[in-house]
Parts: sequence; C-alpha cells; structure tokens
Amino acid sequence: HLITWYFPEPDITGHDEGPESEAIDSLIIELDRYVGIFLDKLEELPIYEDINVIVTSDHGMATISDDKVIQLNEILPDSIVITYSGSNPVFSIDVVDEYEALAMELLSANENLQVWRTGEVPERLNYGTNPRTLDIVVAAKLHWSVYTNYERGYSSKGTHGFDNDEMDMHAIFYAFGPDFKQNATAPTFENVSLYTLIAEILSLEPAETDGKPEQVAPLLK
Repeated sequence: HLITWYFPEPDITGHDEGPESEAIDSLIIELDRYVGIFLDKLEELPIYEDINVIVTSDHGMATISDDKVIQLNEILPDSIVITYSGSNPVFSIDVVDEYEALAMELLSANENLQVWRTGEVPERLNYGTNPRTLDIVVAAKLHWSVYTNYERGYSSKGTHGFDNDEMDMHAIFYAFGPDFKQNATAPTFENVSLYTLIAEILSLEPAETDGKPEQVAPLLK
C-alpha cells in the first residue's frame, strides 16, 4: 500500500514572505512538530517495523524582489511576438518566423536571462521537447524574475522553477524503514527518480519516465 500526506506549507508562506523570513522559520518548527507527532503515532502500530517512510519536498525556494525584474514585453516588440506562455521564472515564446533570430539576439543581450531555441534546452533540464513548447525558451537566473506586463509592488517574495543546478532549488529527502540502508547519505538526485524508488519498494514495474533508477538504487538495501 502507498499512503501520501501533503503539506501545502511552507510553499505558500515562502512565496508570500520569502524563504529567509522569520515567518518561514516559525512555520518549519511547527511543521516539524506535526511530523514528529505523526511518527510517534506510527510507532504505536503493530506493523511499524514493516513501514517505509519518505519525507521529501517537491522543490526549493529562492528570494525574489521588486528590483530584479525582467519585462519581456519591454525587450521584444509586440509586432514580432505571437504569444507568451509560462510564468515566472520560465516562459516560452512564439515569434513570427522571420524574426526568430532577432528575438534570440534581443533576449540574449540580457545577462540575467538564460535563452534557448526549443530543442536546444540542456538535456539535464528535461524541458523543451514537448510540442506545446514554443519557439524560444527563457529562464530567469537565480533571484531574478521574468514577466510580461509586470506591475511594480507585486507582493511575492519567493519563488521556484530556477535552474535545478542551483542549491536553492534542491529539495529535502529523508527516508527510513526496512528497505532503506541505515545512516546512509546519497548524492543529489532528481525528484522524478523517486517514482522508480517507490515502484521498486512496492514491487511494481515502473512506466517509462525521465527518472533514473541508478540515482536512487544505492539508497536501498
């Protein structure tokens, strides 16, 4: 059996107050208390020794501010853009075919943007091959925001979705139980590989995904 339990926090407060805020510190202490109560209750179950527990998060969080904003509509003339798709900090852009080279040049001139043609996004990002991805992909660098028609005073003080090589984007991972090695640490691995880990524990044949079984296999006995 697989049972999942999701906390919407600290994501909401991280966006509203920022990951370095006192509000986040207090919230993490509170969430830690909830997890502690849950684990104490698990120990009371007669099947406790047979239970594998994983504690993880889906992403990290980085501080953003109103003075580090890139407005795409101020870089690209409206006449060459068909549509924008996405949200801070990643957008894909559909441009008039004959102006794609110009759009790449204008966007690449901003040192706080990563810019790729669709299909040229680094393989490690697992992005850019879906047919819904438009001509050009842009991603703000850490602590920067990218928008269209941005209004100053927007309240968000934290976000995620930056380059996953950035430590601020890394998630947590703790696990224990009969299938896990004790007192072991593992190199950084991609969250999508957790699917293959859980499938292995449940003796299921995993579907094909971007997950890499070799990343998580060393965690198991």
